[in-house]
Amino acid sequence: MKEEKEERILINLRHDDVTAATCLPICLTSSLCLPSTNIGQIYATCHHLVVRGYSSVIMERVKNVLTEFYADPGEPEVCKKKEELSDLQRLLRADTHEGALRFAEESLYWKNRNFLSYPELTRLPIDFISCCRVVPRVHAFYRVIIENPNGYILTPCHANVHGYHRGDLRYIEVNDRTVTKSNEITSIVGKLFLGDIIGVTGLARLTEFKEFDVFQAKIDGQCIWMATNIQVYSRKILQDVTFSMLSNGTAVVKDHIEVMNVVNSESLPLEQGKLYTGTAFVPEKIFRHFTMDHSRSQKNAITAKCSKIHQYPIALGSIFNFEESPRLTEAFNIGVKAFSSYQRVIHVENTPNEIMETCVLMGYAAANSINNGRFDCRALPMENISRKGPILKFSIENPPENPTEGKWLVNCRIKIDCPLTNVMAIIETIVITDPRRLWVTARLSSNVPNNNKFDRGIHIVSQQGSQENQVLRTGFFHKTGLNDNGRRILEALYGGRAITHNYPTRTRSYNFPSNIPIALNQYQCNYVNMITGNIPIVVGCSPFGCGKSMTIVTAAVEIHKKTAEENLLRKYNKQLMLTQSNYASVNLVEIAKKIRPEILSDFKFVRYISEKNWKELSDDCKTEYDLPKLMGKVFKSWALGEKTSELLSFPHMENMINFLLDGEFLFPEYFTGAAFCTFKFPRFQKRYPSVRFLLEAFFILYEPDLVITTIDSLQALLKSEVLLPHSVQTIQIDEASQVPEYTFISLLTLFPNASYGLIGDIQQLPPYCETGLDGKLKDYGIGNTMERAVRGNMFPQAMLREVYRCHPRVTHLLSDLFYEGILIPGVTEDQRNEFLRKRPDLWPASQFPVMIVNNKEKGMRMGTSCQNGSEKELVKTLLNRLTEEHNRYQLQPSDIGVISFYAAQTSILTEALRGRGVKCGTVDAFQGSEREVIILCCTNAKISQFMQMSNRINVAMSRAKQATIIIGNVDGLRNARYWSDIVKEAEREKCVIQAESLRDIQIRSQPNRTTSQRQSAREYHNNRSQVPRGRKKPDILNQMSALTVSETLGVVQIPPSQRIPRNERNRGYHNNRTKVPKVSNQANISDEMKVLNVSTPTNPESSTSESADTLIMKKELEAARKMAEQLEKELKKVQEKFQEKEWNLCEICVSPYEQGVAEKTPKFLVCGHTFCQECLIHMTISNEIKCPTCRVASRGPAANLNTNFAIYKHL
Repeated sequence: MKEEKEERILINLRHDDVTAATCLPICLTSSLCLPSTNIGQIYATCHHLVVRGYSSVIMERVKNVLTEFYADPGEPEVCKKKEELSDLQRLLRADTHEGALRFAEESLYWKNRNFLSYPELTRLPIDFISCCRVVPRVHAFYRVIIENPNGYILTPCHANVHGYHRGDLRYIEVNDRTVTKSNEITSIVGKLFLGDIIGVTGLARLTEFKEFDVFQAKIDGQCIWMATNIQVYSRKILQDVTFSMLSNGTAVVKDHIEVMNVVNSESLPLEQGKLYTGTAFVPEKIFRHFTMDHSRSQKNAITAKCSKIHQYPIALGSIFNFEESPRLTEAFNIGVKAFSSYQRVIHVENTPNEIMETCVLMGYAAANSINNGRFDCRALPMENISRKGPILKFSIENPPENPTEGKWLVNCRIKIDCPLTNVMAIIETIVITDPRRLWVTARLSSNVPNNNKFDRGIHIVSQQGSQENQVLRTGFFHKTGLNDNGRRILEALYGGRAITHNYPTRTRSYNFPSNIPIALNQYQCNYVNMITGNIPIVVGCSPFGCGKSMTIVTAAVEIHKKTAEENLLRKYNKQLMLTQSNYASVNLVEIAKKIRPEILSDFKFVRYISEKNWKELSDDCKTEYDLPKLMGKVFKSWALGEKTSELLSFPHMENMINFLLDGEFLFPEYFTGAAFCTFKFPRFQKRYPSVRFLLEAFFILYEPDLVITTIDSLQALLKSEVLLPHSVQTIQIDEASQVPEYTFISLLTLFPNASYGLIGDIQQLPPYCETGLDGKLKDYGIGNTMERAVRGNMFPQAMLREVYRCHPRVTHLLSDLFYEGILIPGVTEDQRNEFLRKRPDLWPASQFPVMIVNNKEKGMRMGTSCQNGSEKELVKTLLNRLTEEHNRYQLQPSDIGVISFYAAQTSILTEALRGRGVKCGTVDAFQGSEREVIILCCTNAKISQFMQMSNRINVAMSRAKQATIIIGNVDGLRNARYWSDIVKEAEREKCVIQAESLRDIQIRSQPNRTTSQRQSAREYHNNRSQVPRGRKKPDILNQMSALTVSETLGVVQIPPSQRIPRNERNRGYHNNRTKVPKVSNQANISDEMKVLNVSTPTNPESSTSESADTLIMKKELEAARKMAEQLEKELKKVQEKFQEKEWNLCEICVSPYEQGVAEKTPKFLVCGHTFCQECLIHMTISNEIKCPTCRVASRGPAANLNTNFAIYKHL
């Protein structure tokens, strides 16, 4: 066999030059195992051809590293792009490796040409350039990457032109001597744009020719070649585009999702906040940096080779011939006051509709442009690959000239091109140990076979961007009806009349319909009452742990009952619940599952997620109500004849059968009825099922009343068109404070007839915004709809005030810091201190649920983030201690969460704790989650500004049910905003320990009452003997100073809500605070509900014998009981005085405050005193208001002062 191969090679070499040029590289670069003598024989024959004058034909092919991959074309790669290709894209795809070699070979004959032989052409101000559509035989595609005073620098579109060895062809110059086809008279300089695709058909030397590889080529060095002849291909030019400037000098263009450069040759001043119009050039995108005439099996190998060569990113579009538009600038400045009756315009064309559309579309374009600009779509070879179960670890390059650091992101979907197939995964962590390499850990899709070890062949990885439909386009507002809810809400957001309500003052009571009904508190009932009251929109202000998930599920059930009573068709009364994350949607499903079976039989819900994305999720993010799961059950019941519908067409049934067969849900012999007839029908074909027909069939058969999904997944659901605009009755948005304004406005235009419920917390994380977007563009694009609505009283509001998650001390602390003291603990301390009571070996003081571990080790910068190795070790030590069993009490790893403010530290912690069952994440990832104990990592000794943001601290500190452990530098925390208050409280309670002593934590000499009762008589006597006579026990003193006596002693706690917040003690308005309701019975919800977890305090162990020490203990307990009774009497007196206070009356006019009446709205002065708005208006002099109580001046007008919600919510 070997002799035959050698003979074929020699015969091929004796053919003509074309045959030799084609066959020789096959021999030299194929995978044949030829002996060295044969290779020498081949090169001898090559030398013979060189002598005959074929050196350029042969050596270019031999030296080009890509030639071996094009030797056997085989089956060409098929383009899977669905979008229609432009003429230029077709030309680029038709380019071949043979054509690139032909150009490189011809360039060697052009070495004798000198650029001085070509005359300089005159530069004329001509905008029009004739474009060509025909590709000559000797030709190479180049693109413009740099513009300089002499002309332009070009680089090949395809690396096939230069391979590794022709560094001279890497960069070429176009100048005044270059002749352009169809524009031969004038110079081309000044008429090209960055990103223009140029056909180069001739070269001349600018300097002495020399050979070097592409890795030595420098873009700022002297080019070897000048293009003598070029031709310009078709271009995309847009007229009259509207744009505004960003701080980095690029422009946001209306109706476009990518920023552009501005060609400002006259150096005209361009200001942010103004709108301009001009003409734009949009460059063609290059999807591959090599020709596509290779075989399908060689794609990964070529990609790996080409990845070694730095490729310049696709150029931005260019805007030229621009001018400022005073009319559009005026509209941009009016903005959210467009529909205000007090607004006056200079340009009559600026109608409220046009103003609103201009601002929304500019903000929409800005938000999308910033997000797209950061996305890195490069395909890179994977190295150091290892797989362990569903976890895949690998590394990719981080080249300094175009780094991947900061562009490859956690939670981003990636596609891995394997030699035989493609697989999907999600990035979990990214770690940088070497500045030139990123180490990535990803979770593979569940359909990746276990035998795929990724150890054979070349693997290429690339990030997959989200394919978002551009919903908002010019004219979107005109498509809404005059009386549509969406139109009314949009007008209110942009200065129109606020939306009010007229529902009964007495709120109806509601229960969550579980097997044991759970009564909602009055604030939750208020929200349900409003969302079911035919109001276009309701805002539910829901602080941490207030039971909002159960509230919105109850609201969905009540809406379904109401529509059922009105006999509305099921397909016209669907509801949507939108969340920000898959974890949040899982939480809603887990709560909805607890609805009574008789209600669930009629109230059907589904969690929508595409099958492709579903396979990429971890098991804890999947439920039995997920669409891929329910599809199998529903289609199986149809195939068995248990379900049917006249609305099903043949394509629906055909695709359902293929779905069942592919997933092996049911075999053909079990088909009955319509399924059997369809399967036996001659037209039936076995094919991959269509997602669209499957969705339609599922919605026809299952008829869901409620669809739960994420905002990202909603895009794919809308593409299928199973949800029509008139079919959705209500949309409730969970964590609505994180929803960008353009997303909410998109929903208003897609479902203009629906009623909306925005439930979230403006004191927690706002919508995410990339750096570089600010000013009006940020306000109109990202914005914060919920915050604007709450601050401006645009929509009816319901405040959920009772908090069931956290320890009451934490609730009070955060309430005072961030909520003006209006939050009410819905649980008692004994219901949230089981861990504190049973782990005295670890916790310094059981009466305070926050402990600070002072870590003095400094963090280390990692790019824009930070990491700390000592902190990682402290976390591991704490986890070992927390999961130990003590006093027959043990935390499970799933009860513990680790939060870091820095992404780099989160990645390190995730890797260190992998497999332990502990959730690690950033503050953003933990919003909406909760754990029994939280370890909060500050990482850096210096507390940065973003760590001092109130909403970020609020989220981080409110995730724990029982206890929070903060690891940080106490000195840095003590000097940081908000953190200083937390440190003071911890130091007051002696809950600050040093990191060095973490392993030797001993119980402090301050046991609480419950712990002391569990001690033996001898231990109690020993502890008692340490206290001098005449003094109370320290634990009793502490309880009395806190005005709290344990329920174990039979004494009721003083309601925590009566405490005066720290920030209100000297402000003078605590007199107006309303009476606090009693603790709700929701505190008794079982752990199985996973809504609230309340532990019941255990009774002290009884002693079998009563010694003298026991009698002494009983006497002291009796004395404590008497003291508690005295405190209780004092408490009743305070409560009676509080009830007598006429908190709802203005102290000036003695008139009651009223909701919905501007003049009677309670308003804060800067001193903290509260009066009605009408009285404050009369007191205003020169826009200044002096408080009648303390004479402190406040700046007017009165309408702009903050509302006292502590009073307003209870009117």
